[in-house]
Amino acid sequence: MTSRLPLNFIAPVLIAIPVLILGVGLSTLWYWQSRDAVSTLIDQEIDQIHDLVTLKINEIVAIPPMVCLMNEHLMKRGLLDPSDLPSWRETFYQEIQAFKSLSAITWGSEDGRSAWVARYADGKTYWDIKDDPSIQMMREWIIDEVGNITKSPINTFDYDLFSRPWYMTPRKAGRPAWSQPYLWAGAENSENETVGVSYGRPIFNEDGTLIGVMDTDISLNDLSGFLQSIPVGKTGVAILASSDGKLLATSDKSRVVADDGSLSKIAASSNLMIQQIGSALDQQQLTQNYNGTVMLEDEPHLMRLSKAGESVGLDWRLGTIIPESDFLAEIDEQFHRSLTLSLAVLILVFIFGTLTFRWLVNPLHKLIEALRKIGDGQLETKVNIATTSEYVKLGNAINQMTRNLQKSHEREDLLKREHDHRVKNMLTQIVVHCQKTVSQCTTDQKLVENLTARVSNLSGVHDLLAGRNHPGISIEELIKDCSSPYLTSKDLLETEGPGIYLNPKAAMCLSHVINELATNSCKHGAFSRTDGLVNATWRIQEAEDGDMLEINWVETRGKQPAGEMTPSFGTQVIQDLIPYELSGTAEMAFTPEGLDFKASISGKHFKLLKDA
Repeated sequence: MTSRLPLNFIAPVLIAIPVLILGVGLSTLWYWQSRDAVSTLIDQEIDQIHDLVTLKINEIVAIPPMVCLMNEHLMKRGLLDPSDLPSWRETFYQEIQAFKSLSAITWGSEDGRSAWVARYADGKTYWDIKDDPSIQMMREWIIDEVGNITKSPINTFDYDLFSRPWYMTPRKAGRPAWSQPYLWAGAENSENETVGVSYGRPIFNEDGTLIGVMDTDISLNDLSGFLQSIPVGKTGVAILASSDGKLLATSDKSRVVADDGSLSKIAASSNLMIQQIGSALDQQQLTQNYNGTVMLEDEPHLMRLSKAGESVGLDWRLGTIIPESDFLAEIDEQFHRSLTLSLAVLILVFIFGTLTFRWLVNPLHKLIEALRKIGDGQLETKVNIATTSEYVKLGNAINQMTRNLQKSHEREDLLKREHDHRVKNMLTQIVVHCQKTVSQCTTDQKLVENLTARVSNLSGVHDLLAGRNHPGISIEELIKDCSSPYLTSKDLLETEGPGIYLNPKAAMCLSHVINELATNSCKHGAFSRTDGLVNATWRIQEAEDGDMLEINWVETRGKQPAGEMTPSFGTQVIQDLIPYELSGTAEMAFTPEGLDFKASISGKHFKLLKDA
């Protein structure tokens, strides 16, 4: 009954409709749940990240101006004496202990003297001072937990106050100012790099002359540590950057200092998400917050850009980028609930679909097997399938095609045999006429004998090609067959090489060449001696244009021709026929033992026996 129904009706009814209903229902449910969950999670988490970072930056950057102002009051009250910098150590140490967000408190006098207490990236606190303006040397001590220093400095280094950005920025501005982020002087020789940003406050006398600059530093390393403590999705990244595209802090532990000691550019980061933020910052003027979706490695990423530190005079940028997939945890939970409700339906559809597919596909396997046999030449193969009307019609069409192929092959074989028979008769008649001419001619008899031998060789090669089903001939069989008329002993010829089939064109061409080689060897070379030997070898040689077949005919126990060889028709055939007919190469040389011939033909003229 089912064999009367078309396949394009059965397949949609039995498979497509149940799958379609299930797919549409689950997809619709999943779509609305995912949209709601993603929107809520994105807004909440990104807003929280930006609010936390902004609050932290405002908290940190508010301290340096306050400490600088406090130290200015201490100077005016005489508690900090600019002429006695060593006495400042205790005050600076107490302040840096009280304000953990500060990394350094520094003073620079207009006469070139300077002193600071700094907390470097190694966790230790240092006292550095240069109290003699006539020398360039800065001395450095480690401060212990109670504020004392060792008797002798642990380090000394050249220090030019007027090259330091923390001093020169407010000095040139003539007012309190933030410096650009820079690598600290005391950190060049340390294993951990310390990058800071300074707030400098110039101090003036009553007459308006500059006394020096009071400075406090905050470490951008601390900001990186803070960003790293905030979860940015599961795999997202948050960065703090300067307005000129330099990294100040990152949440992924990327280096903010390049190998040359400068701050790293965002575009030079190895993190693709940070690069994407940098690209967006270059495109956005950022007059207001930016919130959008970007594609990165074929996955949507949620990006937000905002300004940071604007309230205290800093022009920084805060950027976050999070893969949308990081927010799928809640969606997965909702999906599992939906999956549980529809699990029974899925099982039924799976079982029903599997049985249906087997019923539909099994006849296809039978068809494939039948077509494989037909392709291998088994034209008696019959296809008998009665599953659906389409399969029945297809099987009948294949059977009809097979019958037509059988008839065509029979006609082709008949024509081929007739053609081969006529060609063979024609060549035989030519040989007979040549032989009669040899017996009757009184001059040029040798020339006619050579012609007769060549025509006989063509006839023999034709018989070899016509007497087989394969459209070609083995190179070993060709060499032996062409050489056999000239051998007085089978020991005169040795062959060696892989099993290779030559196509008809190459076989006919090489038969001429080998016949001439054998003729010359019989007249002048190894075949003319009872102890002579010809080594005929061949191999496949790899080349840029593809595989090449290299053929060698070497007389190892022959004889060198007396005097200089006169070019003849035979030598021209040996040297010119392969390049002309097969676009190959042919080289011929004479050694003390006889002829050395080498030729090569391209891979399109031969096949290995296993590929034939």
